[in-house]
Amino acid sequence: MKKILLILLFVTALSLFARKKTDGFTVERILSSHTFHKEWETAISTAEEKTALEALNQPFFYLGKGAQCYAFASKDGKYVIKCFRHDHMRLPLHLCFLPQSWTKQREERGAQKLLKDFSSYKLAFEELREETALLYLHLNKTDHLKQELTLVDKIGIAHTLSLDGLEFVLQKRADLLYEQIEAWVKCGNVDSVKGAIDTLIMQINTRLTKGISDKDPNIKTNFGIIEGKVVQIDIGRFRKGYIPGDGPERILFPLQYLLDQENKELGNYLRQEIL
Repeated sequence: MKKILLILLFVTALSLFARKKTDGFTVERILSSHTFHKEWETAISTAEEKTALEALNQPFFYLGKGAQCYAFASKDGKYVIKCFRHDHMRLPLHLCFLPQSWTKQREERGAQKLLKDFSSYKLAFEELREETALLYLHLNKTDHLKQELTLVDKIGIAHTLSLDGLEFVLQKRADLLYEQIEAWVKCGNVDSVKGAIDTLIMQINTRLTKGISDKDPNIKTNFGIIEGKVVQIDIGRFRKGYIPGDGPERILFPLQYLLDQENKELGNYLRQEIL
């Protein structure tokens, strides 16, 4: 009995160690058994699809994970592919022994979450493609891409997958906006900060004008900048409709606090632009 317990402890410790080293990523977690859904289809031209496939014809290296996706950056540094996490949708083994009424509720919650996530990405692709640097959206399995994708995980192991069987989104890679602004503030690059403020406010107002709300507009993690243009890189919480307080004042509060502390001129500029 003691030997069995030691073996179990060893296996558990090894599993936790591997999970920490890989950030929890496994190929199985980004594969699904989802069937075709017409409402998840998106219109994309042959030329746009060709451009996307050319971008995907290179290795992508592990970048990080969020609640919805695992993200990988292209070898040339220009693109990010986000592969949807399906592990949250599956019923854990220990719950399989619970009453069917409980497990059914868990499965229904998972299905509703998937619908919300996919709906947000589709909304961004159809109405905010430029504002979100989206290049390609693949929410349904296909059979015509006929191309493989190479993902290199956190510990350097390469995995080859079929693009046709994978749900994913392709975006241009951006530098985090908040970090870039902090760097500009420290070196006194006032004009660049002002330009970023202008385009950021314009980006937020464009979304609001289109009647799209964002339940998670975190400026520190969800916005980036590409060649001087502000884009929203985390797009998993978009909805049609209005959320009270969803505007520049709330979204830009952390930035306002930073600028007020570090550079009074820029703090006053941001405050004036918001008004």
